[in-house]
Amino acid sequence: MNKTLKETYNSLLDSLKDQNIPEIELRMLLCEVNGIEDMSSFYLKNNEPVKDEELFQSYLARLLSGEPVQYIINKAYFYGSTFYVDQNVLIPRMETEELVQAALKEIKSHYPNPKVIDIGTGSGCIIISLAKNTFGTYAGIEISRPAIEIAKKNAELLKANINFYESDLLQETIKRKERYDIIIGNPPYIINKKEIDKRTIEYEPKNALYPDKDVYEFYKDLLLQSRLVLNENGMIMLEIGYDMKDKLEAIAKDVYPNKNVEFIKDINDKYRIIKIR
Repeated sequence: MNKTLKETYNSLLDSLKDQNIPEIELRMLLCEVNGIEDMSSFYLKNNEPVKDEELFQSYLARLLSGEPVQYIINKAYFYGSTFYVDQNVLIPRMETEELVQAALKEIKSHYPNPKVIDIGTGSGCIIISLAKNTFGTYAGIEISRPAIEIAKKNAELLKANINFYESDLLQETIKRKERYDIIIGNPPYIINKKEIDKRTIEYEPKNALYPDKDVYEFYKDLLLQSRLVLNENGMIMLEIGYDMKDKLEAIAKDVYPNKNVEFIKDINDKYRIIKIR
């Protein structure tokens, strides 16, 4: 008879610590193998035997080799929904949930029925979460064709009506002469690659982590292009690196001298969102 979930979990904790792998990733694997959809039920069901030992061992080998659990089970949890993910898209993170929450607050206060575009949509987690919680018109743009297909898949799974298309920043949007009330996104912003977790560097898409040019040049190009897309009373909200505030504020005020530039702190008291309105 196979070991129980509890026995398996307890027997592997030391191995996880040696690899600096969070124990929650082991629980996610065990829940996936046993078909437990609500992870909070793990401890209620942990006397069940592991249903497919062979599958679990294959998953475990990948986890211990450093692969993020979200790519192993092709699932990531974000803002109350489950998204399909693989190595073509960035794994959604808690900091980005804070961006969604801040955007929803602005939309509900100032933008009834807005037109919203998500830059570098990846899995589609930002724009889909907005679409599921507000009424409006939504689009997601992305330079990666495989990522677009994943975003479309997630929109279909989560029943969100969104137009996705391929574009390098806002270039295609400008060609189409489209205008939006809100531009939102989590662009690549890593400046110091040495600060990135080894697992992230090895497995997540590089073009979603850092641009192929200077980060501040990249953001300036994005803001300059946005002037041709943003409606008169529109708003831009972007996730940024914790150490980018001062330089980015100067760029934003240069590009948008007549708009209000604000920065929002995250749960860790670090500036992680720029808001231009």
